[in-house]
Amino acid sequence: MRQLPLLIEQTADLRQRTDFALLSLCFDDPSRRELVDRAIADYGISHAVLWNETGSPERSNMADWNIPGFPTTLLIDAQGNIVMELAVDNYLRENLLFFLDHWSGAAGFSLQIEPYRAAGSGNAAEADSTAEVDSVLGNDPFATQRIAPDANQSIRVGIVLYNPDHQPLDVQVDVRMQKTELFDEGPVHKIMGVMHDVDYRAQGRLLDYRAGFPVFGDEHHVIVVDDLDGVLNFEVEVAVPVPGSEALNAGQGLFYRKKAHVFTTTAYIMYQLD
Repeated sequence: MRQLPLLIEQTADLRQRTDFALLSLCFDDPSRRELVDRAIADYGISHAVLWNETGSPERSNMADWNIPGFPTTLLIDAQGNIVMELAVDNYLRENLLFFLDHWSGAAGFSLQIEPYRAAGSGNAAEADSTAEVDSVLGNDPFATQRIAPDANQSIRVGIVLYNPDHQPLDVQVDVRMQKTELFDEGPVHKIMGVMHDVDYRAQGRLLDYRAGFPVFGDEHHVIVVDDLDGVLNFEVEVAVPVPGSEALNAGQGLFYRKKAHVFTTTAYIMYQLD
């Protein structure tokens, strides 16, 4: 709720347009409806607020909309397609005006991220020693299916891009994970685990690339996520710049982004008890 005042401020004049509407979707527990209604009044919310009646985010369509957490602000076109996730900041109005007044209306690209399967292969174990794939996880943040790393403790992840303009795209790829490392604590030989964050980009492991497109067809790219011993899951985020937006966000531009969470079969750490 803390970003609502800025969201309302940044969209004040845009909400007077016939080609723009602001909607809020509430995933709170139905028993808290009175509190939500009070917050709507306190914040002066005049736009429509829709209620998720399932009473639990886990039973809602959060996964269908690729909503990993709250708050999430999505730009949706007139056909109901998610264009991109937007940050609620002082550049929001400027960014929305770009899409309303200058955007062609066609998504700059379509993107898939999934554990790699070679063309024509039923499972990845048959191709290039890739991981055995139990299922493709997509972007379901509540997925519990797991994928086994290969003998080298790595999983190959495929990135599939389609650009209707057939122009090359500079693709940014980030991999993040939490890794548990074991150590032997002192003379009692109690095995302990320490968890720490791993960020490929922060470590200088750059997976960025330039995607070129044939006249017809997708562009396929494969990255290798390795050193997965002690890693229960990792996140792959792919970002592609929005053409024509280079001057926005103080010169940083806008990016289409998509994330996938891959859950591995690495065993949980068992702690020795005194």
